[in-house]
Order: sequence, then C-alpha cells, then structure tokens
Amino acid sequence: SLLPRPLGTLVRRQLSQCMCVLLKAEGRALVPLLDALISALTKACKEAKVPGADNIKCNALSCMEALLRDFGVLCAGRLGEIYTLAAKGCLKGEKEDPVVRTAALCVLVAIVRHGGSSAQIHHEDALKVCKLVVHDKQSANV
Repeated sequence: SLLPRPLGTLVRRQLSQCMCVLLKAEGRALVPLLDALISALTKACKEAKVPGADNIKCNALSCMEALLRDFGVLCAGRLGEIYTLAAKGCLKGEKEDPVVRTAALCVLVAIVRHGGSSAQIHHEDALKVCKLVVHDKQSANV
C-alpha cells in the first residue's frame, strides 16, 4: 500500500529494510514468500504506466534491490524477470526519471554482486546496460 506514495530516499530505504526484516523473521517457506513478493513488485512496476508513476517504480526497484542484497541466491528463480525490469528502467532514455534510472542501476549492481552463480548469465548483459547508460550521459554532456 506504500508503493504509490512519493517516498523520500530515507523512507524508501527504511521500507525495504523493514520488508527484509519481516521476511527474515519468517524462516519457513522463505522461497515462496520471496517469489510472491518479487512477482507483486514486478507487477506494480509493469502496471505503472500513467504519468507520475515514477514513485511506484522507484519504490518497487528499491525493494527489489534490498531483497537481492539480503537474500541473493534465494531470488534466483526470478532473476531474469528482475533483470529485464531493471534494464528497461535504465534504458528508457530521457523519459525516465533520473531517480528511477539510479534505482534500476542499483538493482543491476545487486544482481551482479549478490545473485551468485545463478546470475552469471546476466553479468555481461548488466555490464552492457551500464556502459550504455554511461555513454548516454557522456554524449548528453557534450
């Protein structure tokens, strides 16, 4: 219910940390819970097509980054879906809010750092996306 609201960076970070603490407290059936949560966050991102929906995308991407950071390999079943969403968030160009692009880049970094061996297929693709973003920024500054 907090996803559509405009949250600042600190509140967004607290929301994602609280979500991870709640999941860690569960202990049992963690993989199905993670799977359901990631699919809900992905659905929220994909359905956020109205103007001003950048808050929803940014909040969801921030939560995904925290899940990857804390649970890494347990999210392996959804890494492809998460990668696709983050890559689209990075490569939208000038239409995308810079905060959303930054959150998407942080998700890509989390995939590479915490995805383990299951994320190896995405390493090279994530590097290409990061290079494209840097190239876009350099050509925009020229």
